[in-house]
Amino acid sequence: SGNETGIIAAPVRGFGLATIAAKFDSPSPGFLPASPPAPPLDLPWNCFAVTSRGEKTLRGGLDGRGRAVPRELLPRTLCRAGAHFDLGHAFEAGSPSALRCAGQLVVVPSGFRRLLLLAAAFPWATEVEFVVDGVATPRRVAGGFAPLGRFDELERGFFGRPTGGVVPGFLRIEPVALAIPHRHDRHGAIDPCAPALFFAVELAVPSAGSELLLPQARNLIVLAAALSDAPSPGARSVGAGEFG
Repeated sequence: SGNETGIIAAPVRGFGLATIAAKFDSPSPGFLPASPPAPPLDLPWNCFAVTSRGEKTLRGGLDGRGRAVPRELLPRTLCRAGAHFDLGHAFEAGSPSALRCAGQLVVVPSGFRRLLLLAAAFPWATEVEFVVDGVATPRRVAGGFAPLGRFDELERGFFGRPTGGVVPGFLRIEPVALAIPHRHDRHGAIDPCAPALFFAVELAVPSAGSELLLPQARNLIVLAAALSDAPSPGARSVGAGEFG
């Protein structure tokens, strides 16, 4: 399927370090050959989503409350879903490091069949529509601050007393493209046991070049974009037909 399930140790508030299974959007190098990286797609960065320790967040950060991704935990490059993401722009302190979607128009060059966005909605998941050459396609983008999973818990009533019931646990099914173990607050201090997650949002695009209209969704943050000319088992064509 192009995805793999791995075991990771993730900090969970109130429970310390928990080991859980998570599906990552990354093919194993031993099974799929690595394709050469495509030129990075330059986006109109307008969001200060990455900070160094002690650096104050500008313009609200990821969620409007100043939370941000620690720069020291961010990779410069990332290979997910058969595409290479370049995050070098996020290492320029004092400059916008992400894109907050507000209906921007992005020109996609020719020679590629897939466009992938490293994105998440903050704080919770959102339903949006991307428009490629006038054709809309819906996507559900997962929440970047929502927990990966939770164990079964005792149901509690007043004063924390058990009621005899159980609150069922869950494990999210969205493939994770990038997991940051903790985030920064608006002053650049570590917010422990509070991970930030990003996901690969994949769109099929015509190889002759296209225009992408981003959704009007200011809670949707794009950290990077990548292009690929290779097909993907998980790719879904925009609209009812397929591009030639």
